[in-house]
Amino acid sequence: MNTEIASISFVYRFLFGKPFRVGRHALLAFALAIIALGRQVHCYQLYPGISLPLWIFFVVSIFAVYLAVAYLNLYYLLPHYLFKGKYSKYIFLLSGVVFIFVFLQTTQELALYLGLSPTYYLSHLKPGSIGDFFSFFLTNMICLFGLSATALLRQWNNEREEVAQLEKQKVQTEIRTFKEQLNPAFISAVLRLTSDLVQNDPSKVSVILFQLSQLLRYQLYDCRREKVLLQAEVNFISDYLKLERICSCRFDYSVQVEESMQPMWIPPLLFMPFVRYAVEHIHIGENPFIHLSFKHSGDGLQFTCRLENAYFSTDTSALQPVRQRIELLYPEGYCLNYDTDSITLKLENND
Repeated sequence: MNTEIASISFVYRFLFGKPFRVGRHALLAFALAIIALGRQVHCYQLYPGISLPLWIFFVVSIFAVYLAVAYLNLYYLLPHYLFKGKYSKYIFLLSGVVFIFVFLQTTQELALYLGLSPTYYLSHLKPGSIGDFFSFFLTNMICLFGLSATALLRQWNNEREEVAQLEKQKVQTEIRTFKEQLNPAFISAVLRLTSDLVQNDPSKVSVILFQLSQLLRYQLYDCRREKVLLQAEVNFISDYLKLERICSCRFDYSVQVEESMQPMWIPPLLFMPFVRYAVEHIHIGENPFIHLSFKHSGDGLQFTCRLENAYFSTDTSALQPVRQRIELLYPEGYCLNYDTDSITLKLENND
């Protein structure tokens, strides 16, 4: 049983593994060489008067043509037609190439026989020779279809591995997304503030704790969903900025949503990393202000984070995981630009 599993594993690695790429091509060349040699041995047996150098020349030429047809199929016909679903064009072009190849090989053998002994060839010419021609044509087509099936299987396996890799990246991105949620240090700062205010301003403590509970509720429950309403995300950001401002008093802010905005579903915590980046990575001047805006952009959404009397740090490496997540969620459907005082994200509606 273990031997069978090891054998299957080796065949799988040989067919699909990159380390065996040279071995696969060597095996293909060896098989084509055997076919070309067998074809010309048959010709040599029919007419032994062929000189050995001429026979070797024909073996090498036929082998070269076999290689040309096989690699034309592998590197042009397959990627340009079969892999793109153009099956009828692929079969038509492959049949044409094989027909021309068989015709040229048959013509070569005919020229050889007529040049050496026309009477011998004509005496052995039978009506079944046309059937042999088409039999040779079908044999070559079947061999090339087998080669195409192997390449198609390898293409399917590569696509399957790419999908698995994307799924792995998605899981890793989701893990990073949880890391982009509320910072434990921020929660600790809020709790310390409430403990300081509980004696002097209990009403303010109630407001702060209520805001914090809203944030935690959104983080624990709404963020489990695949998508949330844009308004829920905006409310979460507003509550976060309100608490951040109470704790630090370093900046002021505004959150504007275009009045004509229709209800829109977005992935949770999509904009929160930019807001945290604005809070944690700004160089503050006099009366710093953070402007957040959400508005329509075609069929999608445009988010802008603009600073006033402040500017962002030149180190944008913290935004790289955010870009990777957006690339997964909105492939070819987003535009992210950031400057020293603004971040703009445009999203297309991919519902």
